Amino acid sequence: MTPDQAKTLAADLDKVLKTPNVRESLLGLGAQPVGGTPEDFKQLIARETKKWTEIIQSSKIEKLN
Repeated sequence: MTPDQAKTLAADLDKVLKTPNVRESLLGLGAQPVGGTPEDFKQLIARETKKWTEIIQSSKIEKLN
């Protein structure tokens, strides 16, 4: 995907996430509808990965085979 395509996709997704029916559906599923740029998404994934890595390690959760 080219950077321009990624920007277009992100802008279109933002529009969809702001529609009341989609927003309500996602909230009803326990999901937080968040839009943004591809860079915003990259940063979100990095934060969530760090957070959940720390939680898993501090809880001593082990990988199943």
